[in-house]
Amino acid sequence: MSVTQVKTAGIADDAVTLAKQAAGTDGQVITYDASGNPTAVGPGSDGQVLTSTGAGSPPAFENLPASNNYTHPNHSGDVTSSGDGATTIADNAVTLAKMAHGTDGQIITYDASGAPTAVGPGTDGQVLTSTGAGSPPAFEAIPASGTPNNLIINGACAIAQRGSSSTSTGYKTVDRFKIDTGGTDEAVTQAQHGLTSSDTGPWEKGFRSSIHLTNGNQTSGAGAADWVELDYSIEAQDLANSGWDYTETSSNITLSFWAQASVAQTYYVYLQTVDGTAQLYTFSFALSANTWAKVTKTIPGAANITFDNNNALGLRIGIVPFYGTDYTTSGFTLNTWAAHGSGNQMPDMTSTWYTTNDSTFEITGLQLEVSDTAGEFEHRSYGEELARCQRYFEKEVFGPAGGGYYGAASGVGTKYNGVWKFAVTKRAQPAMTPKGNVLNSSNGSGSCTLFTGLHGSQLYNQNATWYWQGSDGDDIFWADAEI
Repeated sequence: MSVTQVKTAGIADDAVTLAKQAAGTDGQVITYDASGNPTAVGPGSDGQVLTSTGAGSPPAFENLPASNNYTHPNHSGDVTSSGDGATTIADNAVTLAKMAHGTDGQIITYDASGAPTAVGPGTDGQVLTSTGAGSPPAFEAIPASGTPNNLIINGACAIAQRGSSSTSTGYKTVDRFKIDTGGTDEAVTQAQHGLTSSDTGPWEKGFRSSIHLTNGNQTSGAGAADWVELDYSIEAQDLANSGWDYTETSSNITLSFWAQASVAQTYYVYLQTVDGTAQLYTFSFALSANTWAKVTKTIPGAANITFDNNNALGLRIGIVPFYGTDYTTSGFTLNTWAAHGSGNQMPDMTSTWYTTNDSTFEITGLQLEVSDTAGEFEHRSYGEELARCQRYFEKEVFGPAGGGYYGAASGVGTKYNGVWKFAVTKRAQPAMTPKGNVLNSSNGSGSCTLFTGLHGSQLYNQNATWYWQGSDGDDIFWADAEI
């Protein structure tokens, strides 16, 4: 059946969709004319507005006269606005009551992008300390001296009393740093290395020396019992009196140093306590080849840590280029304190550095401080650093170059004495290594008895004068009281 006519009443409400409406011109709007019939107006031109023309005619798109532009009302007071809509807050207008709430003790500062940020509140006794450009300041612990208190002696590697290079292990070059190895086919060379302006990073921070390792040719590969490490030892009393609340997990120390290696890989650092039940904390750091990097690690206290108040070893810091699998385990957990076990000190290590002939590894700027973050390195004068080192090692030398050491008559019983007073009281009674020979008055072989203590040493012969003939430059004795 065909339908040719539908009455209006036969069309349901909401039945005529946009698709059913006749097409119009883009931008037109539908309105009604004076007779009430639907009509389209527009589309007008850019910027015109639909404007009423009063009763009897449809609205039209027209230009808005300037006199009819909307004018933003003016406001006055702490917040002002002008007719163009610009709003200005007066200086000193935002009171504390108007600021958003924060956390008790926080400080408002600016981050690297210049945006306001809140730091803190820190812990009791900490002070707000600059961390340099590019990051907001932070609350940090600081000693009464007003400067970072570095528990490391000779961290800048400036003092090397024993020599500048050696292929032996132990304390041989840079004071207070010891090289230990095991299972090597060719010795590792340790040296005090002079830095230059090409050592980007530490050079700009004022470091001029490093302790530098050059690997030998390990022709048999990486054995399970092979190892190379750089050690630093701290007296127990220095930790016990440092201000570190070391049995509390909320109290931290921070270790930092600069490192560079010729081989890109992951290396490890461990901290080992000695007193009580020995505890171990190990963490990793990664280096790119031949690029200096700043290594920083914040380490919490732990309930089982103990430091006796004495001059014995309290904490050993080991920086490890390589450990064989006799000392590692694949399931080792980093970044936590645990009881020390000789075969479980760090994860299994990549052996690339160790199996690369003449590979190098060096550090400088070693600092350990009681702090939640790493402060700027505490640079000391050469004389101050030397005196600190001499608590552990000192050389007695001839006065004038080429001079002698003479035993003169003194005291009851005509003892012929030669006395050397140490420049610095030693940590413990030192081991004395002679660097020459005793001669009698006829330049023949003589003999003397050596006494030594914390403050000096004495050579004497009961009945005869004697002379000392040096065999190692101007050195007479080496006094070694290292840990």
